[in-house]
Amino acid sequence: MSSVTYSESIILIASIIVASIFAGVVLSSMGMVESAYSSLSHSEQSTLSTKIKIVFADLVDSNVVYVYVKNVGKTVIATLDKMDVYFGKYGEAQYIPYNSDSYPTWNYTILTGSTTWGPNETVKITITYSTSLSEGVYIVKVVTPNGIEDEYIFSI
Repeated sequence: MSSVTYSESIILIASIIVASIFAGVVLSSMGMVESAYSSLSHSEQSTLSTKIKIVFADLVDSNVVYVYVKNVGKTVIATLDKMDVYFGKYGEAQYIPYNSDSYPTWNYTILTGSTTWGPNETVKITITYSTSLSEGVYIVKVVTPNGIEDEYIFSI
């Protein structure tokens, strides 16, 4: 009889240990899920409050194009060098690398002189080629680091 009680006690203790381990794993997983959800929520909020508008683009020299882009969203865009710029004749646009040693390349100037691109501020993007651009219809597309984009079509 005592061996049955002893066996039941061991099984009870083992069950409590297994239940404790299971509860620890579940609570740990819940914490990771909460952290991931919080991170995703912050990312989505940033994406929803980011908006840009290309207000004007034009050829200013035979091989230089200025593109004026306004931050019409509610958030500051800090890493402008991480933006993607695409430019070329309509239907033939290509990725333009930032501040490259070779052409074509692009760089930017925040017209207010600040170091970050705040809401309602305009950035001048300068796209430079090594040769003159020919007449035609051109497209420029600017994509922020979090994937928000705008494009502008114009003629030279």
